[in-house]
Amino acid sequence: MVKCSETEFYRDDYTYAEEPVDYDKLPITETLIIDSLNEQLPTGEEGKYARLVKLDIHTITHLKLEYKSISIIDNLTNLDALTKLQLCNNVITKIENLDALVNLVWLDLSFNCIQKIENLDNLRKIEVLDLHRNFISTLENMENLLRMEIFHISSNKLDNYENVKYLRKFIRLRSASFLGNPMCKDPNFMPFLVAFVPQLTMVDYMAVLSHDREVANAKHKPIVDRLITTEDKLIRRASVVEAEEQVKLLHKDAFVDGFEGDKFWYSLFENDFEGKSIMQLGDTEDIQIVYKELFRNSNRNMFDTGMQFYELRRNEKQAYDIAVKEEMDRIQKAGNVLTEEFVEYGAATLKDIIILVNLKDDAERKLQHGMIHELPEEYPDYVTQLNDMVKEYVKKLHTVWATLINNEVEVDEQYEDINDLLDRSIREIIQNWVEQLRGQFASLRDVEQQLFERLIESIVTYGEFRLSDTTIPENLKELVMDKDSLQNYLQLSHDKHISVIDSTEDQLGRRLKDWQEAFSIGMQVKEYQRNRARLEEISHFTNTHHGYLEDTLAFVHTTDYIPPVRGDQECTDPDVCKPLQWYERLTKRLRAKEKKFNASMMPKGSKIEAKEKAREGGGEGADGESGGTKEAESTFVL
Repeated sequence: MVKCSETEFYRDDYTYAEEPVDYDKLPITETLIIDSLNEQLPTGEEGKYARLVKLDIHTITHLKLEYKSISIIDNLTNLDALTKLQLCNNVITKIENLDALVNLVWLDLSFNCIQKIENLDNLRKIEVLDLHRNFISTLENMENLLRMEIFHISSNKLDNYENVKYLRKFIRLRSASFLGNPMCKDPNFMPFLVAFVPQLTMVDYMAVLSHDREVANAKHKPIVDRLITTEDKLIRRASVVEAEEQVKLLHKDAFVDGFEGDKFWYSLFENDFEGKSIMQLGDTEDIQIVYKELFRNSNRNMFDTGMQFYELRRNEKQAYDIAVKEEMDRIQKAGNVLTEEFVEYGAATLKDIIILVNLKDDAERKLQHGMIHELPEEYPDYVTQLNDMVKEYVKKLHTVWATLINNEVEVDEQYEDINDLLDRSIREIIQNWVEQLRGQFASLRDVEQQLFERLIESIVTYGEFRLSDTTIPENLKELVMDKDSLQNYLQLSHDKHISVIDSTEDQLGRRLKDWQEAFSIGMQVKEYQRNRARLEEISHFTNTHHGYLEDTLAFVHTTDYIPPVRGDQECTDPDVCKPLQWYERLTKRLRAKEKKFNASMMPKGSKIEAKEKAREGGGEGADGESGGTKEAESTFVL
């Protein structure tokens, strides 16, 4: 048992440990993660296959790091696929560095030295949170864990049961444990908990009885009713805020954020001291109204156009997803029929093979021990049937493998074609939008130029200002008497507005380009993953069923057994060679994709990129390292 204090960590249900002591800092390392993953691999055939597949920590969904003396949570950034993380029985003192684990559903931090609940804001999918046996004294900082269903906070330092009101907001919460906290000594705690957290159906691993709930509700009804009234108001307000956040996210995805209403107009003056000063002059009020409306109309056009192109992009992606799903369902169904038929055939055939092997062994053993003087008349039939059945089994298995590989070749080619079509379509949509944006930003510049000229005409050329005019701010009275200074003020303001328009156009263009590239690479990455996983699945199926045959030891008794052909062996049988060529073609395409993706992920002009180019050309890398011709091991990660 891990210890967090000078006293033994074991304790009864109503006491808690002393304050935690300092430990040497031991973070989570990649080596520790990989070692733990290898420890978690299954045994038997499944484990054998798992060890053959290259370990990619970026696709790991479960990670168990128990009893590792870890004191610091760190180096989990690349594990964004994790859904379950167990860090129990360590000496962790702080919840931290979990922001990247956005898919986490189960988090176990029990038996540690944590004193505060914190840094859980990004874990919005958490359903199970286990903080049993720590040093926590307050329930806090869990506002975003609204999917939580199970919460263990037993054996901590909660001493005020007003704390549990905090759990009312977790409407999905069904089970919680509190035993071992000081507040549990109070006999009023359980009725208080049941009344104020009514969604709980299990407390401390026991069901909440109807009678107990009735008594608790009767006791606390007036206070609970007032609390409900207050919460209803907060919920309505929160719903409005959430709806506004959803709209903001939509606008950001559509790249129209910043063009809603008058936002862009006000952004022109955000860092424009000169313009703000000029707009304080009374004579400019009518001009502001006119040109503010012109800007609003231009922005509305940009906003509407952006939303239209967003719908076009979404419709293209939806049509692609439907087409891909239909094709994949068809191929998957055909593959399932093929493999299921073979599994049924294989089970029956292997049973018959084992019977024949046993009969043949029995006859040979009896002859060897002198129990019979000659082999039975049926013995040659055993050998013949065994040979025929083994040959037929291998042939059928190879046919299944070849058919599945051929199907995958067709799917890969279709995927490549349809991905290219989608990529071209998206690029065309983006290009059309960029061309329209150029015109719309040019229109904004024209409106800004008109505003500048109108202000020059109104204020500098024909403006008459009287020092006694009370509408003129005191700090501008000297300025309005000097037309040159006033014109310079206007010019500075105009230049800043043009700069804002230009930079907004440039930033939007970069965002669109980055999104387009990320979308294109993302589609290829998705197909690469699917393709690689499917090849591994096919290989696993055939290798497993070859293994089942070899486990019968039938090959010892046959003269015609042909072991599975590997890619590094010479191929002479045409029926074998063609599927092997398909397989090699697929793997080459995979390697080419992997190399392309690696290159796309490298920072331009980096030393890594220079080394890769040098390695390809057989020259020297950026640091003078010699580049070989041997293909490097895959380093592509998602």
